[in-house]
Amino acid sequence: MDGKGTLLNFIVKFVETNFSHALTFHEDFRHIDEAARISQKDCVDLLKETEKGLQSVRDEIDAIANETFDRSVSRFPIIFFIFHT
Repeated sequence: MDGKGTLLNFIVKFVETNFSHALTFHEDFRHIDEAARISQKDCVDLLKETEKGLQSVRDEIDAIANETFDRSVSRFPIIFFIFHT
């Protein structure tokens, strides 16, 4: 510092010079209002619903794995089962 400014002036000039991208940090917060409207309960409920759906997919894959396949039928379930395991 040259004695002509405050510490705050020095910090602002330093950030402008070396970290100019930090000056627009407030733009990163434009979705906070929307995110704040979602309650923790809603997030937990959505996660539980997603877990149930995933378990349903797993159950279907297991059911397909236990079936015998006719070669004239699509090979997608077989390939998907191999990919999944």
